[in-house]
Amino acid sequence: MTTRPQHRPILALLVRAWERGASHLLLDLSSTGRAPPRLRIDGSLHDLDPIGDTATIWQATCEVFELQAQERRIPQRGRAQVRIGDVDVGIAAEVIPVVDGVFVDVTLWLADPLRVKGLARLGLPLEQADVLRAAVARRASGLVIFCGPTSSGKNTSAYACLIEANPTKQAVATVERVARVRLPGVRQSVVDEDAGATAAALLRALHRTSIDVVYVRELMDFETAEVSVQLALSKGVTVLTTVHTPDAPSALTRLLNMGVEPYLVAATVRVIQGQRLLRRLCDGCKQATLPLTDALRAAGVVDDAVGRCFGAVGCVACDQTGYVGRVLVTEQLVLHDALTTLMIDGASTAELRACARTHGMRTMREAALAALMAGETTLDEVLLNTTA
Repeated sequence: MTTRPQHRPILALLVRAWERGASHLLLDLSSTGRAPPRLRIDGSLHDLDPIGDTATIWQATCEVFELQAQERRIPQRGRAQVRIGDVDVGIAAEVIPVVDGVFVDVTLWLADPLRVKGLARLGLPLEQADVLRAAVARRASGLVIFCGPTSSGKNTSAYACLIEANPTKQAVATVERVARVRLPGVRQSVVDEDAGATAAALLRALHRTSIDVVYVRELMDFETAEVSVQLALSKGVTVLTTVHTPDAPSALTRLLNMGVEPYLVAATVRVIQGQRLLRRLCDGCKQATLPLTDALRAAGVVDDAVGRCFGAVGCVACDQTGYVGRVLVTEQLVLHDALTTLMIDGASTAELRACARTHGMRTMREAALAALMAGETTLDEVLLNTTA
């Protein structure tokens, strides 16, 4: 986009957000609002200095994102791309009407497809990365599901699998709400429900084409789930997708609750990966602390595994937060006979989880504790983001 002098108020905020590693910039532009701009950095909110004239910020925001400045009664959305330093940054704005004005949530992401991470750069254990590679290899088929809350890295993991699928040798497509990054060689479709281009409709269209791997951004309803299963079962396609569930076994229950028959789930689901992102300790200032033995035991650490822990301190390098970046912790559920039998018999999520653990699934809590013992994160982060 072409920047103009009147764009400077919002662009200055965007530059500060990007330079500090923020994923979101939150702006309260109501006439009575006194909340300062806020940045979401590594999942946590941080205040910026208060802004002056909210009307100027709103006008600049509307011009950058091509919004209607006079319309404050209905939600609006817009997107653009800006050059910050030597990188292209994608930005999308969601405008929500509030009392006496609007609230703007701006998402920032790296728009360069060449910088999309492959599986080797996600920080996955080698054996888990190999499971995902096998799932998207040529002539593979079935559902690969990534689950977790918002901002747990599900989309990043799915994109890493798309890169691993090698679009130069396989026909790869996506069905997304927003195609934030343009991937070379990948057919990317965007859902437009007002025009009838629902996720299910786009998947049905792909069913009539030659396709090997498809990524559906999120399974939200039975129709989308049904067509995804059909693609995997009748056409031999690998379907990558995401669901909002707290852990991997819960994703099986979610599919069943959507109305997918248990035998179809058993026949198509290859692997489910639950994941969380924990804040990573700053190597420049983290400080060793004495083991909190009672707290560690309560978190699930056995006595002979209690080691030295680290705490967050804060320095210039980490902007006094004590953290820089995030650590990916995961659990992988690969379906096996015992699990599918339980599922078909109507077992509860707790029973499915117990069966998975009996057959060797390492939980996210266990992965998080391993990161704690390696000095990568803190006990507070482990307890906040994972359950025993």
